[in-house]
Amino acid sequence: MKIALYGINTVTEQLTSTLADEHELIYACTSGQEQFESHPTLSLPELVQTEVDRIIICSMFVDEIAQDLVKHGIDLEKIYFYNQMQSIIVACKDVIIPTVRKDKVLYAVFDLSRNVATFDCCCFAIQAELYREEHQYDSIHFVIQPKRSADPDSLSFTTSHELDDVEWRLNHIVIPVFEALPACSGVSKMSYRQQAVEMLQHQPHVFPESFRETNRGIHLKIEQVLKYKRAGIDTARFRPHAHAEALVDSFVQDRNIGDKKLLVITLREYPLHEHRNSPVEEWAEFTKRVDSDEFHIIVVRDTSKACEALPECLSHCDTLPLASIDMHIRFALYRRAHINMSINGGTSYTYFFTENVNSIMFIPTSREHFSNSVKNVATGGYFFGEQPEFRAHENQVVIWHSGTTETIHGAFLKLHRQIQTGELQDFSDLYDDPADMEQS
Repeated sequence: MKIALYGINTVTEQLTSTLADEHELIYACTSGQEQFESHPTLSLPELVQTEVDRIIICSMFVDEIAQDLVKHGIDLEKIYFYNQMQSIIVACKDVIIPTVRKDKVLYAVFDLSRNVATFDCCCFAIQAELYREEHQYDSIHFVIQPKRSADPDSLSFTTSHELDDVEWRLNHIVIPVFEALPACSGVSKMSYRQQAVEMLQHQPHVFPESFRETNRGIHLKIEQVLKYKRAGIDTARFRPHAHAEALVDSFVQDRNIGDKKLLVITLREYPLHEHRNSPVEEWAEFTKRVDSDEFHIIVVRDTSKACEALPECLSHCDTLPLASIDMHIRFALYRRAHINMSINGGTSYTYFFTENVNSIMFIPTSREHFSNSVKNVATGGYFFGEQPEFRAHENQVVIWHSGTTETIHGAFLKLHRQIQTGELQDFSDLYDDPADMEQS
């Protein structure tokens, strides 16, 4: 085979040493003015006039060189390159990146003046994805519109989180959640509100549609997602990156747990609204009742505790700190688990919108703080005594209780039995007494 090595560098030297014995090698570069050892090099025009079986690009500038070769009439079938990361020769035709259809990109505006940088972004992301699919667009480019304004007469305030906390949440929660949609093709953080308007003024497809007139996004609630759910459309769309799944697989394999099923417990240990936190001692006592011959327990700490050891009462359990920080590791671990368990919190919201996740979520309600009131919980689509309409399947269960050891264990046994047998279980006997709850 007659092969032209295009580009003169150390890769050329390596390929010469491995190919010279079995193939006839010639050398080329764009100008033809370089020389490889004692061999002259052909210029691009000269190479075009030379009959070769294969051209291997030795440079890292594969796109530019291959484009020039094709423009000069060389068949793409003959063009290869040396993948310097994997140390293999690859056919260009096998790794072509599809061309973007500009008129098929949906731009979705996540407005921080209308939405908080929390896991509520899940609802927005799912709604944007369902809208994209409904209108048959190829991909979504998310645009984050900040509170900051270039208008000196505009007022905005840090109402929920400090600015540095907002940035952390955007980078570690919101953006990774958006990128968990396979259709996400990009995420842009604007420097100021008006920049989003400037960026999108010539784009044909923007979500929400009202952005054209108002120059701002909207606060989306679960009701917008439910209209698709009621139409029989699957709303579980989040999928972790393949690399994250591989990392979780390697973590599990390293544990040598054999056929044991994963039981993943996610703790809420946040310093704000501490009354909503997981009752750790109750959970710890529950873990001692789990059959260790059948289950391997992994505890995921709150992000604020990610770099700390597990509480002493849970020291007998395993943990994966990376899942507390990296959303895609978290998604992958949740998918890998036989059952996920947690109290109601931001991360548990992702259960319902991630492919192939089984879960138990405990929702405590009380009169003591607005965040735990029956009315407030209902704004998220959770209605006391009912299972959420937006859950992906029946192996995602809500327990209306704060989570005592007995209740946690009872819910676990029931869901495990339901998964194993396919027979639906009644979880209502584990709920709080509705007479004790605020209903008005």
